[in-house]
Amino acid sequence: MRCSILSLLMVFVGVAGADSWVFRHVAVVSPHEGVVRADQTVVVSDGRIAAVGLDGSVAIPADAGTIEAKGHYLIPGLAEMHAHIPPMSNPEYLDEVLTLYLSQGVTTARGMLGEPGHLKLRDEIARGERLGPRIYTSGPSLN
Repeated sequence: MRCSILSLLMVFVGVAGADSWVFRHVAVVSPHEGVVRADQTVVVSDGRIAAVGLDGSVAIPADAGTIEAKGHYLIPGLAEMHAHIPPMSNPEYLDEVLTLYLSQGVTTARGMLGEPGHLKLRDEIARGERLGPRIYTSGPSLN
């Protein structure tokens, strides 16, 4: 499976421990403007996008990790609005699903059949203790 640049961003920023990461020569998709900007440099510091601009026009922190991204695209995070987040009783499968979301660029998931453990899961992800998309969850199914 080929990971998206966005997924790599999340993994590097969330796990690798570097304070700053730079994506060089990446094409940035801007749905708001309806354009794709080629040959951009994107600087991510402390988990946030700090600068975007034509390659060579953006200051790069000296200690930043660099990802050469020529031929790749950086997109806004995708939202899965009808997710079925696995139960907490199957932690291996749960982690597989959360990893799959991230690897495909899904940074937000709205769970449709919640359980009390999903509240703990949501908080662990928000604190950076576990990798996964931002979770919005519901209560258990009412039938």
